[in-house]
Amino acid sequence: AGAAAKRVNAALDFVAKHRIAATSTRIDATRPNKRPQSTDAIPASTLVQLPHLHRSRQRRHQRDVLMRKNLMRTHCGMLLFWLILCTARANDITNTCAAAFRLTLKGYVSNGKDPSKVCSPPPATCRRPAGIYHMYCKQCAGYVMGKNVFNPLWPTGNITWIESTTLGHGKTARLLASAQRSRWVTITVLRHPVDRVVAHYFATQMNADLDAWSTKALAKQRRGYDGSTRLWLELENLYTKLFSAHDDRRGPLPPDALERADRQLQGFDRVVIAEWLESPRTIAWLGDVMCF
Repeated sequence: AGAAAKRVNAALDFVAKHRIAATSTRIDATRPNKRPQSTDAIPASTLVQLPHLHRSRQRRHQRDVLMRKNLMRTHCGMLLFWLILCTARANDITNTCAAAFRLTLKGYVSNGKDPSKVCSPPPATCRRPAGIYHMYCKQCAGYVMGKNVFNPLWPTGNITWIESTTLGHGKTARLLASAQRSRWVTITVLRHPVDRVVAHYFATQMNADLDAWSTKALAKQRRGYDGSTRLWLELENLYTKLFSAHDDRRGPLPPDALERADRQLQGFDRVVIAEWLESPRTIAWLGDVMCF
């Protein structure tokens, strides 16, 4: 009896030490739905087991905490892995299509778009050329072709974009020759000359009178940025000058300029008419050479 009393007193001391209220829930697995009872109503055999039960509960709690930490580390590790992987893919400008990037003062950076959604991989039925050379004439569907056609198909480094610079410019001619040797797609888009000039007016000087603007523009000796082969502001015979390798500093167009321009255009893989871009035949015609 004395030993039993000592065990009861030890259990009561344990309860008091751990601040278990006198009205705490009774630990009795056989009567889980009964209302709480005071420690006075708890059998001595149960009180004796309290230290052991408390240690078991501590061990279970520590084990649960450790498991949650391990799960959290695993989850964070996997999240970090996929984040790094996706970032690497999005920032891989040499392999990811241009549609996943935007140009800033610091160069090309990811635009936050998922490459799997904005890039168009080639189908299994054809082999896409490694790149494209686009001879862009001002106001000839450049935005449509660049953003909607070229960017989803090729990385930025595989798109050569020549903007209203004649083939009389040495680097422009060398890039075209290099693209042809590498079997890149060579393409240009032409628009009705009058429509192109009107679009040029609305894009640049729509606050001025059309006749006054065109007269002033045609009278300029310096057109574009260098007045020689970069003809960004050219209104007169732009297509002929671009493809006949004309240089304004050499004087007016020679008599054979039109024939030379026509021969040069025959060497391009695609000469697209802007007014026909929405035609299903035009789209299929472009898809045959660009593999989409």
